[in-house]
Amino acid sequence: MKHHFNAIFERDGDWWVATAIEIPGAFSQGKTIDEARENLVDAIHELLMVRRELTNYPGTATTTNRSE
Repeated sequence: MKHHFNAIFERDGDWWVATAIEIPGAFSQGKTIDEARENLVDAIHELLMVRRELTNYPGTATTTNRSE
């Protein structure tokens, strides 16, 4: 499934800072706009995976092995 998000790109010295406005906490940076965009995609993916795990979403595969 593919999602589309809006991003804001701002120059900060030699870096480009990218923020996904629909996803609080999703931001990244890069030396170029393209690098900042790629890093933002990775950051969004990781952020959503962590949030899914924290909410125990049924689509998340978790395994627990206990020896008793």
